[in-house]
Amino acid sequence: SLCHYPAAQFCIVNNKMAEDADGNVMVCHYEVMQLEFNCKTEEIKKQYKVLALRYHPDRNHGDEENATRKFKQLSAAYAVLSDPHERTWYDDHRDAILRGGNGVAGEDDDEPHTVNVWKYFNASCYTGTSDESPTGFYNVYRTCFEEILKSENDKTKTESASAKALSSIPFGNSATPISTVLSFYNEWENFTSRLNFAWADIYHSVDAPNRATRRVMEKDNQKARDAAKKEFTNQIRSLAKFVKKRDPRFLAYENEIKARKAEEDEKKRLQKVEELTARKDRRERAQLEHENDTEWLEARDNERKAAFLLADNEDEDEDNIKMSGGLGGGGGESDDEMQLQNKLRNASLKDAAGAAEDVAADGSAEETYCCALCEKEFKTEIQLTQHNASKVHRQKVKDQAKAQKKGGSKDKAPKEPASA
Repeated sequence: SLCHYPAAQFCIVNNKMAEDADGNVMVCHYEVMQLEFNCKTEEIKKQYKVLALRYHPDRNHGDEENATRKFKQLSAAYAVLSDPHERTWYDDHRDAILRGGNGVAGEDDDEPHTVNVWKYFNASCYTGTSDESPTGFYNVYRTCFEEILKSENDKTKTESASAKALSSIPFGNSATPISTVLSFYNEWENFTSRLNFAWADIYHSVDAPNRATRRVMEKDNQKARDAAKKEFTNQIRSLAKFVKKRDPRFLAYENEIKARKAEEDEKKRLQKVEELTARKDRRERAQLEHENDTEWLEARDNERKAAFLLADNEDEDEDNIKMSGGLGGGGGESDDEMQLQNKLRNASLKDAAGAAEDVAADGSAEETYCCALCEKEFKTEIQLTQHNASKVHRQKVKDQAKAQKKGGSKDKAPKEPASA
């Protein structure tokens, strides 16, 4: 029943239901989708799937014409209600859209001062996208924007000789270049009416009894004019966005941009894969070339170990800086401690490297690696490297550094003055 849909009920009471391009009476989008005005987006999507299966022409043999009409109404309703911005606009102006009126209360019986564009906020106002069809997309909206342009220019000339007339880019047809199409929508999405909207005046200021009253009337009239101008300007801008979203030329342009971007992304991905593959091949070739080169293999191994220890030392230095900063003060002492720790670590690394060289020089010697600080022996250099990076070894290095610093400060004595 239409009683559940206030917009549709209002239109029947006022007997002013508008018609679409096929001569069918416009129906509220919520009534078409059998939903309440306060329904959620998930409900709209779910209901559209159900009704699309029910009214699809392929599933209604023998009643294709009626099913096609309902399916077209359903698609138009879903296109509006599924978009948050278009749904908000439709909810605010659905009475005027369904009536085909101008959306201003109390002016339905008056001669319109601006072009009535409310009926164009519905996809059912056109049929197909043929250039030759009088009710096709291009002819319908070309006529609409031409009427707006003519109204603006004609009334601007009569209202003010100094007012600037609009000069718009043509809407065109399916063969219009995309650059022209984009320029057209850019102009209309930034549309601002040049009309003075004097018909929106609330008072006749000439009838004011005195000057003070006339000033108040003129001030209220100007507010009403500004509000009407803002409403009409937003209406035309919203119409341009509505048409742009359904323009086959713009949709094809968007798809082309997406395809081009996907192609560029794929090229970048393939280029990156090629670079990684080439880098891997270079490493493998270098390894094969130096497979029997003991010095090269040892140098590579030492580089990896040094990089590991360097990164580990840098992380620990950052932690020490944060600790010293958080304690507030004592920054100079922390720097000295870190320098001592770094020296000790470097010394241990040099000792390990020297031991490795000695072992390499004497092939018959038994390979042993030891940490003098922790008094531990290891069978391989990797084990020693891992030990040097352990928390236990680090803590002992810290303790030794502190002890050396403390002992050094106590051993210092004042210098005796030089003899004359």
